[in-house]
Amino acid sequence: TLLHRAAINGSLAILKTLVKSTSANIRKADANSYTALHYAAEFGNLEAVTILLAKKASTTAQTRDGLTALHCATKNGHLNIVKILLAEKVSVIAQGEASQTALHYAAKNGHLDIAKALL
Repeated sequence: TLLHRAAINGSLAILKTLVKSTSANIRKADANSYTALHYAAEFGNLEAVTILLAKKASTTAQTRDGLTALHCATKNGHLNIVKILLAEKVSVIAQGEASQTALHYAAKNGHLDIAKALL
């Protein structure tokens, strides 16, 4: 959707307009079950994450592979987003593909700073 694209690209003006719209569903998932929050977290768009969380985007939504926004931010090394999600009290034990938690992704991808934040 356009909302997903805005989250991916960090198009904040478009994102803000869409989330203000009563017809925009910020919890809507695409064919792979990614929400706008997943994409914003995955692509490191901090402001987009902040906007979506302020509008009550789901932090528990999982992709087809079981990934949460925390998994997406962790595997791509976005510590600032991980910290924001942790402040939202997201589950650090949620399991994605192959029963891996965000901590598994941090270790596997060499993100020691994120691993420390998750512990």
